[in-house]
Amino acid sequence: MITDIAFNSTTSELKHIEMKELGKVVVLTGQNGSGKSRLIWALGEYLNTPESPNINGDIWTRESSQQHLLFTPVKFDFSRLDDSTLPAEIPGLFSPFVGSLHDIQDECMKGFFKLCYECHDSGILARGSSDFRGEILLDALNEIKVLIKQFLNADLEIDTSGLPRLFSMPVNQCWLSNGQNILLQMAICLTFCRKTLKDFVIFFDEPETYLHPKAAIDVLETIRRLVLLGEGQLFLATHSLPIIAHFGIETVFHFSNGTCKRARNALEPLMDSMLGDRDRRSRLMDFIAEPTVHAMSNYMVDCIMPAQIVMSSPSSDIQADQVLKSLRLGVLNRVLDYGAGAGRILPILVERLGLKNFRSTVDYYAFNVSEYTTQDIANSCKSKISKAYSWEFEPSKKRYFDNRNRLECCSYFDIVLMCNVLHEIHPKLWMGLFGTSGLITNLIHQNGSLYILEDLIMYNGECAHSYGFIVMLPCGMKTMFSVENADKQFKIGRSKDNEDRFSCYGISKDNCASVSIQSIKKAFCQMAKNHEDYITLIRNKNPETADYWKGLKLGYHLQQYANISLYQNAIS
Repeated sequence: MITDIAFNSTTSELKHIEMKELGKVVVLTGQNGSGKSRLIWALGEYLNTPESPNINGDIWTRESSQQHLLFTPVKFDFSRLDDSTLPAEIPGLFSPFVGSLHDIQDECMKGFFKLCYECHDSGILARGSSDFRGEILLDALNEIKVLIKQFLNADLEIDTSGLPRLFSMPVNQCWLSNGQNILLQMAICLTFCRKTLKDFVIFFDEPETYLHPKAAIDVLETIRRLVLLGEGQLFLATHSLPIIAHFGIETVFHFSNGTCKRARNALEPLMDSMLGDRDRRSRLMDFIAEPTVHAMSNYMVDCIMPAQIVMSSPSSDIQADQVLKSLRLGVLNRVLDYGAGAGRILPILVERLGLKNFRSTVDYYAFNVSEYTTQDIANSCKSKISKAYSWEFEPSKKRYFDNRNRLECCSYFDIVLMCNVLHEIHPKLWMGLFGTSGLITNLIHQNGSLYILEDLIMYNGECAHSYGFIVMLPCGMKTMFSVENADKQFKIGRSKDNEDRFSCYGISKDNCASVSIQSIKKAFCQMAKNHEDYITLIRNKNPETADYWKGLKLGYHLQQYANISLYQNAIS
């Protein structure tokens, strides 16, 4: 076991290396070219120099002379193995190995085939063994089976000719990924080396190559348990954060420009080299956090980002279904899509109704506020309108508006749609839309209606205005618009995951006119209490039931409670 290393050189790429009080496991990490692998090769050279603690003036302290193995993940060609390539004896089981893994890899794989053939031909697979050799063979085969099951989640079988099989195929014909190939090799080598491995110094250069982090850790943990039984030691050179975390910061040495320090004394440089700046570290922390915390953190990040355009599939758009149900069939409905964005609803209505029926049922107009609408979005909406109403059908009719004054000159509308729009409008502007003199109130025909469609559980936050976004709940809508028969006028659509989340509020012209500053304030008070109650309910639930979706909901309700409270404080 190597206990201390002191290395100084003016010529080698390894410069000043000082590593003291080394334990059973030593983890070397750092950027490419920092010196990790070079140190491993230098240590191997040192262990190959008998009786000498001194190489080129550099001091290496070991407790006793030891053999070593160097593990490097290299794919092995199993297809060249069959009963004609069997060795005279199975390596490692009856005599110890000497040398590097490169020297014995071929012997181990050939020995694996000989083990399978001998266990089959001797009959011990069927009747067991009563002699010493048979017991050794069965123990080795069973250990390989256990490790293959652990590493590959596969069952090793021996066919009627004695050939080993994996995934229902002979091993020498089975297609294995690079990672599966490495794991099979490790299961075999660790079995054949188990008697001597506990006293070896083992070097493993980048064990994560080809391997899933969990698989790599399973292999390394098997090796660690072996070296703990004897005088062995495990050196790892790795870039894998899961491996570093598994063995703990006390085992880690960080390399940089040919020098190294214990990671516990250089955490900041270690994190910078592994992950980069603090933002990248925060992303990793969020990613590996409990699902609830991860979801809530993601939601909070969304809530400082601009609002996104909603896109959906025509076949699964619940809000489009709600719009269809609001239309009066058999007559022409003059419809204003207020805040139409890219015109998401229009082509879905065309598809559902058919073009001819659509044109006889829907007289569609779109309005976007120009200062909040990019040219690409405006062009997309205009293009959808042009496809629904071709130039030949109506050569001069204007259906797209981005100027409020021009919109006010239009005739009345039977239906005004606000689909995922109200929550993006600053509450201080609401009285310009509703109330006796509001734009939307005055655009609605006396027998017409305003339909406000919202997602009651927005799984993506946004920052639409200085108070983020505020989604009107049924209790708030009822109060703000003085609606008495809410059950009839308010419809809630169920999502594909069976949640009551897509609201469709039908508001008459008179109800629009009834909106006042006082009714808005009262509505916000009710909604704040609703969100507060839900937050309390989630936090009082059994933590074991927490999951990603509960985290998203908690993030949503926390944001809504905060946004409403901020607005209430501003107007109080």
